[in-house]
Amino acid sequence: MGEVKEIQLHRRAEMALDAFPAAERKKVERALDLLRDPTAVEFVAANVRKSRSGDSTFIMRASPEIRILFGKTDDGDIQILDVVRRDKLMSFAGRSAPAASSASLRKRMPRPRARRKRQVGGSDNL
Repeated sequence: MGEVKEIQLHRRAEMALDAFPAAERKKVERALDLLRDPTAVEFVAANVRKSRSGDSTFIMRASPEIRILFGKTDDGDIQILDVVRRDKLMSFAGRSAPAASSASLRKRMPRPRARRKRQVGGSDNL
């Protein structure tokens, strides 16, 4: 993403942020601080993706349920366009939000144990 000079909040983003409870607002503010931090390259790489809208909008994962929509200006500033819940963003995209991806479920859920095959028939022990 390069070095960020300044982060500007659009009025819509300010209103959305004010509507979140304090704990969720802190998560968003922490994510914005990391977006501004040049040493947080790994965090940004793991949590920011380009939107599918075709324009220069990006989506950042602030928490499992909160997304930050932003754009980058020519002079290196970032403008926060909106802060939304993941399920709301998915409904705008015309998809339902799955509870978790199959890949994340595989990471969290233990693998089932292999079952032993039982021998059927052929027993002389009657």
